[in-house]
Amino acid sequence: MKLSEATLSVLKNFSTINNNILIHPGNVLRTVNDAQIKTIFANATVPDTFPEKIGIFDLTEFLNVVNLLGGPEETDFAFETKRVILSSSKNRSKVQYWYAADTALSYPEKDIKMPEPQVTFEMTGSVLSQLRRAASTFGHSTMSFFNTDEMICAKVFDPEVASSNTFEMDVSTLDEPLPVEFNFLFNIQNLKSLAFGPNETIEINLAAMGKGKISQFIGDHVTYYISVDSDSMMKEKP
Repeated sequence: MKLSEATLSVLKNFSTINNNILIHPGNVLRTVNDAQIKTIFANATVPDTFPEKIGIFDLTEFLNVVNLLGGPEETDFAFETKRVILSSSKNRSKVQYWYAADTALSYPEKDIKMPEPQVTFEMTGSVLSQLRRAASTFGHSTMSFFNTDEMICAKVFDPEVASSNTFEMDVSTLDEPLPVEFNFLFNIQNLKSLAFGPNETIEINLAAMGKGKISQFIGDHVTYYISVDSDSMMKEKP
């Protein structure tokens, strides 16, 4: 069988979150940056169906093997119980790639269930890229989403230095004021692996579950769940 460019693109993106992966039979891919800390979780439904459970310890190496054989158009995948045979008739090449044991991998054991969000808005991938560039320009590691009566805004700043240079931009216009006031703080490092096209619309959901808070970024192909800083705030307006 072939693996599409779309599937390999998701695997390449997931390798920036966690360089090993456990793929279950089917067409849903999942990853988590650390099975204990769980600050980044992602899942994606891909166009290809995997027939076996596949453990890959070094995802970057696996993708480099595909490129070595000529890329997705030239590479055939024969998935077996304990290994996959990658071959290219054009390049007259073949690779036997053995699966890693589950115990050698860090992977999510179950999906994250997103609670009912109190805040939902949209922005484009280009806006997210601009925020990440701003963080790089100023050398800051913190970004926040917050609201006014008219707008949802984003801010890049250093929370430890009151006089630090800041970057702010309007992200989404509100038709009417929200019933909550919020300020969700993110570590920029946790946002670097989010892969969205510049014109791709991202739906962002923010939920406060009692003392727990979580964010969800939904794109055309991949959904990410990103943890937020413990100092994040959401409360009902008086």
